[in-house]
Amino acid sequence: MKKGITLILRFVLFLAGAAMLMLSIGAALSVLTRTSDYIPPLHLVILLLVLLFGTAIPFCIAIFNAFVMLYYIDKNRVFTQPSVKVMRRIKRCTVAVFIVLAAIGIPFFSLWAHISISPGLVLIGVALAGGAFIVAIFTALLCRLLHDAIALQSDSDLTI
Repeated sequence: MKKGITLILRFVLFLAGAAMLMLSIGAALSVLTRTSDYIPPLHLVILLLVLLFGTAIPFCIAIFNAFVMLYYIDKNRVFTQPSVKVMRRIKRCTVAVFIVLAAIGIPFFSLWAHISISPGLVLIGVALAGGAFIVAIFTALLCRLLHDAIALQSDSDLTI
């Protein structure tokens, strides 16, 4: 791959990681400082904080591992066992994000919808969990394809 393409991907990954951290910290500070007249229930605040940081931490780990994968791409070491390990870590992080969104995100948005009498908010939680599920499945597929490609490459290296 050309160096310019991986540079663009690194920039996009940096922006995604920075945006996630800013949103998490900003939302946590806004909830914890309670500058408005409305004080949300404590269980809703706790769910929000667990949701924010429960998804931000695995997301940032996945972003770091994506940087490592781009390094392997630059060094032409994509079809090696360390790259498979990196893809497995990314897969575990995406599955963790899905589990947090499914276990905490959907109940958080349903409680929020119940309090604000807006049933459409539940769809936001379902859409976020569904999107994380799709990314987790796609990452697992890429990990499996990379593993199979390495196996085929090692078989062809043995026959030559």
